Amino acid sequence: MSQLWELFVLIGKIIWSKTSASFFAIDAFFTSISAYFFVQALYAIVVGLVVLKLIHKVTSYYYDYNYIHRSLKSSIGSQRDLAVFLQPLLRKQRSGGLMNNLLEVRKYLMHLRPAELQLLGTYFKGSIAAVKYRKLLVYAGAVLLGLLTSMALGIVSVQNITFTQTSAIKTVVLILIWLMLVSITMQKKLSQLIQLHGMVETCLQEKKDDPFEPNQKPLQEIVYETST
Repeated sequence: MSQLWELFVLIGKIIWSKTSASFFAIDAFFTSISAYFFVQALYAIVVGLVVLKLIHKVTSYYYDYNYIHRSLKSSIGSQRDLAVFLQPLLRKQRSGGLMNNLLEVRKYLMHLRPAELQLLGTYFKGSIAAVKYRKLLVYAGAVLLGLLTSMALGIVSVQNITFTQTSAIKTVVLILIWLMLVSITMQKKLSQLIQLHGMVETCLQEKKDDPFEPNQKPLQEIVYETST
């Protein structure tokens, strides 16, 4: 029995030594590469994206809570109203292909009346203009995020903001990375609004051209031929 116990202890020591050796090797690897600027920048940007995502989640929860309890003030430009309206259209599900996805959106929009589609198209047009108008503000925010990331990494001193050639290049790289990420996000949002606006205009035109649509005048008088 004692020999069996010693065998278990020996196996445990072997496993622990192999595991600890692997762990120390991985730790040494990450310690060595963490000294490189691009690794530090990647880590800082990932942390920044996580923080921004958490802030977005918290604000979304706040607006959802107020929206449910009807304490949110009515506003034509309310993003929460738009998000609730678009939830059936933009819900995450398995894609059925481009045409099937477009037909699904069309099916949802065709349930609306022409006047509602016209108002929705105007709303989307205003949202597109608002996104384009806010580009400079968002880009300024990206520049600020780049500077804050540079300060967090210790490239630029918080107390004495002075730039050397190396620190200036690193800071510019961080700013460009943030500008690229912000630009991708804005282009995705803008493309989504443009596509939805085009779908609304298409559905509105179909309803206007449909002579059997309620509250719509037929394009031409329908003549039924009778056999004699």
